[in-house]
Amino acid sequence: MLKGIKIFGWRQYKAVDISFHPRLTVVTGANGAGKTTLINLIAKHFGWNNYFVSTPLSKGIGEDASFATDVWDVGDRSGDGGAGNQNVRSVTGKPIGKICYMNDMEADLLVPEFPSDAIYGVEVPYMQGTFGLHIPSHRQTFSYQKIANLPISLRRRHEISSGYFGRVLGGYVGNQSGASPHHYMKEALIALAVFGYESQVSEGDPESVQIYEEFQEILRKILPPKLGFQRLVVRIPEIVLETRTGEFSFDSLSGGIAAIVDLVWQIFMYQGDDGKFVVTMDEPENHLHPELQRRVLVDLMAAFPTVQFIVATHSPFIVGSVPDSNVYVLSYDENNKVNSQLLDTINKGGSANEILRDVLGLDFTMPIWVENKIEALVKKYSSTGFSSENIAQLRMEMEELGLTKHVALAINALAEQKERQ
Repeated sequence: MLKGIKIFGWRQYKAVDISFHPRLTVVTGANGAGKTTLINLIAKHFGWNNYFVSTPLSKGIGEDASFATDVWDVGDRSGDGGAGNQNVRSVTGKPIGKICYMNDMEADLLVPEFPSDAIYGVEVPYMQGTFGLHIPSHRQTFSYQKIANLPISLRRRHEISSGYFGRVLGGYVGNQSGASPHHYMKEALIALAVFGYESQVSEGDPESVQIYEEFQEILRKILPPKLGFQRLVVRIPEIVLETRTGEFSFDSLSGGIAAIVDLVWQIFMYQGDDGKFVVTMDEPENHLHPELQRRVLVDLMAAFPTVQFIVATHSPFIVGSVPDSNVYVLSYDENNKVNSQLLDTINKGGSANEILRDVLGLDFTMPIWVENKIEALVKKYSSTGFSSENIAQLRMEMEELGLTKHVALAINALAEQKERQ
């Protein structure tokens, strides 16, 4: 399990210091604040090696070109070769931060001091082995794919998880070959059912049955109650969802339901005997209705009680969904550099509009056209007297525009404008 991450003086980051909650840590902030970058640095533990684009320093061509890794001075970096570990100083690189583990060990994050190419990677010497998986922001699409054949040999959970991960990673980096992740999932589910249950001509496989049944049980807990999921039924070569609202093909799942099935499948298949591992997720709200955004983390934490979740999100529904968590905001300071701030329970407990305004820094949570109308009216009436007649006229104009519920906001804005005058 992971204890925290620190980044300093690199790219847009000035001072980011995040302590991971044992169960859930949420990182939020505006676009460009660096949420995904932080998640990707952690995901290096799980086989995801993301690269960064360096900044060209000269107009040279080929070997004459020079690049920078955007490291800037923030004072003491605890030595040229490491950010805290004495034995890392022999490793070539510039320290930009460190990963902290539950056993109080630390691994430095290093970037090349003089990169020779336009892209570079962040190295983590002495990175400790950490069980976990990363779920990127792009969800798998479910489209019809016929299952032409089934594997003869039984696949165990770790084999299914590894096969699915390989296809997800391949598609993400543009090297996907063979079956898509969705096709692989569908094939694996059918194989578990066909070869798992005992019949007159087959001894069956209890482990396959257990996996198949447990996966369905988690879907019953996490899929929307209004859907009324009951079970998966194999009708070779297809698989069907039986629900209280009817039956439909596994390949016809909506974007939101497919996203939840994909999340559950990856986490469920990865877990070992003790189930203790880390899951990093980038924008789990993708494809989900706000109602599902409110409950997705709550349900996942209940279904997988020994998993440590680390999540990056834009969604106010996700930010405030779990009170017992660490929520950090990445925000820009007056010098346009990014720092981290830990939110307290009061900040997390607001409505979606309050979180958008107070946490994510969105001054107005209404549509832009409404904002423009209010600003125009305030400007119009700011040149007149602040009388009851003018306020009544302002109220009438707003009612005619269908903006009755924003009257108080406009009056307050007008009063503030008058005070400044």
